Amino acid sequence: MTSTSSLHVYYNTFSTRRKAEAFLFFQRALTAVAVGVWRAEKNALFLISNQEDTR
Repeated sequence: MTSTSSLHVYYNTFSTRRKAEAFLFFQRALTAVAVGVWRAEKNALFLISNQEDTR
């Protein structure tokens, strides 16, 4: 079984390397933003729960 990189898979889908690279760039950027938002929400909830414990 051969392993293919995600760029190779998207290259076959989008037919041009530039489009595939752009798609992967935006996909990674959106993933990074989503992870950042999730961490910020998790930290906010953690801080709120700690404040309630100290009351």
